Amino acid sequence: RAEMVLALQRGEFELHYQPMIELSSGEICGFEALIRWQHPTRGVVAPLDFVPLAEETGLIVPIGNWVLDEVCRQSKSWQNMFPDRPALTIKLNVSARQLAQANFVDHLRECLTASGADPDRICVEITSLDVATGVGGASNVEYIPYHICSSETVLHRIYHDPRHPSHLLLPVIPNA
Repeated sequence: RAEMVLALQRGEFELHYQPMIELSSGEICGFEALIRWQHPTRGVVAPLDFVPLAEETGLIVPIGNWVLDEVCRQSKSWQNMFPDRPALTIKLNVSARQLAQANFVDHLRECLTASGADPDRICVEITSLDVATGVGGASNVEYIPYHICSSETVLHRIYHDPRHPSHLLLPVIPNA
């Protein structure tokens, strides 16, 4: 636990962006943000080797908040670099524990506002098991007026619409 706290303070976590490809055109339609821990002595630590402990200890919340900040910052950077390119979505995973935080929605809004990122380009993903069972605050989903993806086999989007903040649309892309 102490090692992960130091890793967060030292900036040892990094995001890798895996392209998502539109099968019909072969074009990149977005990216999935994947966290890695660049440990000073062990090298790259895969998520399976640290995320369960982060979940267990509650460190997943500050780590997840850092991921959200970084994804919004990167999205805005790409918006600025490629203004004429069709919108590229960045998908990030949010733990049930993070979603259960009372300030999750406020933090999401703050990240989007501070970065200037287009909310239509951010896709927050939670597992459909969490959504279906209400695990860990998945009921907060109805209060998030931005894109949400719920995936187990298929991603879905809830579009930013103040009148209908929780409309589910048709599946967008199969989850790989």
